[in-house]
Amino acid sequence: EFCRVMKERNPATRVLALTATATKAVADDIKKNFEILDDDCVRTTFYRSNLKLDARVVTGRERDAVLLERLRSNKYPKGPTIVYATTQATCEYLSKTLQKQGLCVQHFHAGMSTELKSKVQDDFLASKGQHIIVATIAFGMGVDKPNVRHIIHYNMPKSMEGYAQEIGRAGRDGQ
Repeated sequence: EFCRVMKERNPATRVLALTATATKAVADDIKKNFEILDDDCVRTTFYRSNLKLDARVVTGRERDAVLLERLRSNKYPKGPTIVYATTQATCEYLSKTLQKQGLCVQHFHAGMSTELKSKVQDDFLASKGQHIIVATIAFGMGVDKPNVRHIIHYNMPKSMEGYAQEIGRAGRDGQ
């Protein structure tokens, strides 16, 4: 529906549709709705050699301690960090817990006021050091901060596509 409305409101002779991690079904939908030929669709991998993936399975009781250890460790470069959680309550809980440990942390989720979400996002975009956002997937869409150093999943994403989108927010500056 969105594509149809956009075409009606903005007739154009050429269309360029860009997305970083569209599934085949989403790409097919975009092509169909914008009348893009198969030969005009370019798909590349989302692989970036500068991203280092590290998985560690922990119990629910260990999770907070492991997260704190990771955020404080000198083994990892300091810098802007996004910790993804699945619920608004978890975001608020983790934010308060990490703040009590002396870390610079804010939370972000869809249940916050527009003004507060804007402030949190602006603070994060302007940050230079280890600024941590604990967020639901509502955070990150359209955020282009090149020096995000860490994406940590406190809870696992609901899909591989979600995982790919979320980790792709790190290291956009090539580091």
